Amino acid sequence: MNNGLVRIKNQPGSCESHILWSLWDKCNYRCSYCTPWNYAGNLSNWLTLDKAIEVVDSIHEHYIEKLGKKFVQISFTGGEPTLFRRFKELCQFIHEKNIFLGITTNGSRDWNYWSEISSLFQTISISYHPQFSNDDALLNLLIQMEKSPQTCLPAVRLMMHSNLELWSKCVEFSKKLKEHLTNWAIEFTRIQNDFGEGMTPVHYTEDQLAFLVSSQFEEKIAERGLIPRNQIVIDQMAYYENGSEFRLRTNDLLNRDEIYFKGWSCDAGLESLFIGPSGGVYRAGCKVDGEIGSFGEAQKFELPSQGVICPFKKCSCTSDISISKVELRL
Repeated sequence: MNNGLVRIKNQPGSCESHILWSLWDKCNYRCSYCTPWNYAGNLSNWLTLDKAIEVVDSIHEHYIEKLGKKFVQISFTGGEPTLFRRFKELCQFIHEKNIFLGITTNGSRDWNYWSEISSLFQTISISYHPQFSNDDALLNLLIQMEKSPQTCLPAVRLMMHSNLELWSKCVEFSKKLKEHLTNWAIEFTRIQNDFGEGMTPVHYTEDQLAFLVSSQFEEKIAERGLIPRNQIVIDQMAYYENGSEFRLRTNDLLNRDEIYFKGWSCDAGLESLFIGPSGGVYRAGCKVDGEIGSFGEAQKFELPSQGVICPFKKCSCTSDISISKVELRL
């Protein structure tokens, strides 16, 4: 089912542990393919700036001081992370701890907001949601980011809605990006309604599926690198049984349905960690092995020091797909 894929491996000099933090469940969008736990705002009462700083200190102590990782990145997702009232202060604290920063955002904040913190991020992913995104405002933000030499070039993730009108809106916005930007990175993203075993597939037409397979990732880097020089990246290679290999684009594997890793050895918990909006801690977004503990509660718990054998049929989260893993053969 994986077309001969046998290994995904993190590359030397890349991020060694990627902490995916769903900062909270508040969002200013209500996309039809999203679940309420991503926007309802019912789970976040525990989170204050002081508590968030405690979380960062725990990550630093375990992954950098105990496990000796040199390159650790915290990537914020949500809900919408930038709605957290003291988000800028939190980002500055993480930067001062020598932990790298990434974010997935809907891009609804303007450049006046981003100009104060964009230089702190090593990776920025902006999701284009055709039901809510304001094309002109988002395009202007991307233009301003491109003009800023200290801001990494964002990857724009077009959420390809199967509705023909919304699908067309995504395609048209991709054309606008190419017309108005000198440098751009675009992902045509296949929508998943959920993660792990509860994933509900979105039904696309045959033509839409063919488009997703043939047009997964596009970029044009004319005058600058994809990220500013000397900043760390998340970089993996995919290896196949026939000896071929390529730089991993997780969205490519997702669109080609090469995401079957049951029984594989996976470094979930070592190269990854997922923190949910209620403070619950898991090895990865798939929540393999269940909740390890919770930062939202008082009792102490141990963060992982070894990987797992994958028990799931499919790996639907792009962050989980990128974790180092290898097929085990008898």
